Amino acid sequence: MKKTLLLAIFVGLFSIGVHADYDPLDDPNSPQFKKAAAAEQARAAKKKAETDEKIRVARVQALRNDMGKDAIGKSDAEVEAIYNAGINDAKRIAAGVNAASAGTARQTKKSGASEQQQAEAMMKALTGSNSADVANMSPKERDAFAKEMEKKYGGK
Repeated sequence: MKKTLLLAIFVGLFSIGVHADYDPLDDPNSPQFKKAAAAEQARAAKKKAETDEKIRVARVQALRNDMGKDAIGKSDAEVEAIYNAGINDAKRIAAGVNAASAGTARQTKKSGASEQQQAEAMMKALTGSNSADVANMSPKERDAFAKEMEKKYGGK
């Protein structure tokens, strides 16, 4: 009986020491660990959302500054839509000019022309005028030429 009592006391004391260092936050299966992990995920998601919003606001403000009067009275979504439309127009124009200039470049390379002559030939093919023609234009003629090029190549 004394041995059993002594053994029970010893086991009881030993088991207290074994669990003394147990922290439920270190055990991935404990409810406390899962709750803390979920709270940390929520904090991280909230911080990311706040950061994303700050970036969006700064981007829209920069777009408003670039657009000037065109952005007055427009919502953020409208400002972004106008900007994106302008970017898409520029990409479309660039693709058309690149395609046209590539064809002209192939034609002028076949003829063995110099780079300057190739550039002049491309300009002549795309615009109908070369750099000398443009240089000799009056301001009114240059304005008309610029408007024609905007119509032809989709400028604003």
